[in-house]
Amino acid sequence: MRKIIISFFTLVFIFFVFSGISLAQTNQLWKWMHPKPQGNALRYVKAINSTTWYAVGYAGTFMKTTNSGSSWTIGTNAGGYQATGQGKSLYSAWFFDANTGLVCGSSGWIGRTTNGGNTWDSIGSSATSTLYGIHFINGNTGFIGGLSGK
Repeated sequence: MRKIIISFFTLVFIFFVFSGISLAQTNQLWKWMHPKPQGNALRYVKAINSTTWYAVGYAGTFMKTTNSGSSWTIGTNAGGYQATGQGKSLYSAWFFDANTGLVCGSSGWIGRTTNGGNTWDSIGSSATSTLYGIHFINGNTGFIGGLSGK
């Protein structure tokens, strides 16, 4: 009887040791050591020309490269700021040229830049639901779509 109890505790000990090792991130081959160039989900990417590209995504992320992706300028101010200090999630954008563009996202947010994403203005919107898409047919006429609601 005593031999069975010792064996049971030995098995439990071995199980916890091996499960701790196999489930711990420190012993995995893959690790998210540092999100490069950043870690938020991106929802829109646009190549303005062969060297200038823009990307927008969650938490107000706005990324810009002017050297074909060798380095990126990354900001989180494109989504305005919520009470938490985190930018709203962005789902789409439309850039007319390398300087002028619009972004849209959660809580009916619409933002505008006229300086290539260095600063963003809020464009008033009566929508309170998430806006998922922007499309312009010319420089003056465009559409923004999202969830139904107010």
